[in-house]
Amino acid sequence: MENQDKNQRVLLIGLFLIITVILIFFSKNYFFGKKYSQEKNKTDVRLEELLKIKAISSEDLSKMITGGKPPAIFDVRDSDSFLVEHIIDSKNISHENLEKTLSSPEKNKTYVIVGYSGEDLSFNFPDSLENEEIYLLSGGFSAWKNGRNPTISFGDADSFLDQSKVSYIKSEELKKTIEENERIFYIVDVRKSGSFSGGHIKNAVNIFLDDIEKRRREIPLGKKVVVYDEDGLWSYRAAVRLFDLGVFNVSVLSGGIEEWRKKGYEVVK
Repeated sequence: MENQDKNQRVLLIGLFLIITVILIFFSKNYFFGKKYSQEKNKTDVRLEELLKIKAISSEDLSKMITGGKPPAIFDVRDSDSFLVEHIIDSKNISHENLEKTLSSPEKNKTYVIVGYSGEDLSFNFPDSLENEEIYLLSGGFSAWKNGRNPTISFGDADSFLDQSKVSYIKSEELKKTIEENERIFYIVDVRKSGSFSGGHIKNAVNIFLDDIEKRRREIPLGKKVVVYDEDGLWSYRAAVRLFDLGVFNVSVLSGGIEEWRKKGYEVVK
């Protein structure tokens, strides 16, 4: 009987300790989250006072972009981060050059500044810019991406997500289809102009890899797009970027023009 009472006491003490730990855990998260939210609000206020510019949410920026009058988007993150992934049609710019650019903004032009999280920026804009249409993206690029808004990525060969965006076509299949109906394809050579001039697939158009984003509207709708380079890596990256830009009917030429040449297929200059 004594052992049974002892076991019951131990059980009750253990249960009490478990309940205490659970209460401490949830109360800590509640008060920490509340404190973080308060601190974040204070930070946003300080930023708006410091930068003398308005904040814009990712949702409102998305509406602005699709509303027919897209803003000029300046991304002030480091160049490597920008290259890995950025908002479509945004421009990578340093803090110093941004201040110079916005010192005399265009009339009726809207500008949006993008940082990492929206809390890592410090500018020295003149008071005269207070009434201009210059915004800071609230939450920065992180908030934009977390909101599942469209971005364009570099094209990581080790990324399973990027790999899922790419399909391939073999040289013999491309040649056969071209012979049957050459108008079905729009072939893009993503090498530099010098390499393109040295020899390319007949009827191919030269759009250098780094120019894919700004020249995407040259690619016609309703055609199957084939991209190629020398051996496949650049064309892989081009296909990923085109997918991110909404061009989904894209295939990469397996082995690039190097494989095409090995098979003895026509190359023109």
